[in-house]
Amino acid sequence: GQSPYILNGSLSYNDDNLGISSTVSVNRVGDRISIAGTIFDADIYEQARTVVDLQVAKFFLQKKLEVRLTARDLLAQPLRFYFDFDKSKNYSSFDRFFSSNIMPRTITLNAVYKF
Repeated sequence: GQSPYILNGSLSYNDDNLGISSTVSVNRVGDRISIAGTIFDADIYEQARTVVDLQVAKFFLQKKLEVRLTARDLLAQPLRFYFDFDKSKNYSSFDRFFSSNIMPRTITLNAVYKF
């Protein structure tokens, strides 16, 4: 059930003088088996999708207050599963979708004060 490929990458920026840091990360996983079929049933695959996350932080008050914005799954691509009837290991016109879920974006804002 392993994915044929996994791609991970990130880019970070940090400026101690300004008290700013940020990171953007990108992850992509290829189609992979979610539920193994039998001799009579096709495998159910999870379709490839890309996830992009972003985090930005800023210090204030002589580094006593940190405000951090985090955004997860910015692309909000659907999570799709399909029957691989033609055994090609990726979605084709011969295959049929089993289920699909909308993956939500998550955005949080945190503030931490150190006494």
